[in-house]
Amino acid sequence: MTRYENQDAAPYGLYFSTRPLDVRFVGAEGERIDGVPGATYRHVPTPLAVALAPVLGGLFVIAFPFVIFAAAITGVARLLGVGAREAATSTARVATTRYAASAAWIDGKGAGEAEDAEAPAADAELADLEAEVAERREDG
Repeated sequence: MTRYENQDAAPYGLYFSTRPLDVRFVGAEGERIDGVPGATYRHVPTPLAVALAPVLGGLFVIAFPFVIFAAAITGVARLLGVGAREAATSTARVATTRYAASAAWIDGKGAGEAEDAEAPAADAELADLEAEVAERREDG
């Protein structure tokens, strides 16, 4: 069998390439094979092409519903994936808190009156601890 490269002049007929998978038809004698760059084509004899046509057509008729079903499932899965991602993002935005407890103490507005009443007791306790530390250092 004669091999033809892409853009080679070839006689009338059907040409097939396995790597990459490609089929080209040359409609006139001496016309170039307008195929995939780097592909090597082989001529398919006309009687073989005529004999294979019903087989290929039958395969197409049998496989087409499965192709459509797979495409529909893929489309729905992608749609659900985008929907799930959007739902997770919006839920995450609702679940995140915008309250910063440390910032409430920094500006002085976050402390309520109850905490202000406990502040002198905490200051007295802190002073007692500092006195104890100083006393232990002197002894130590």
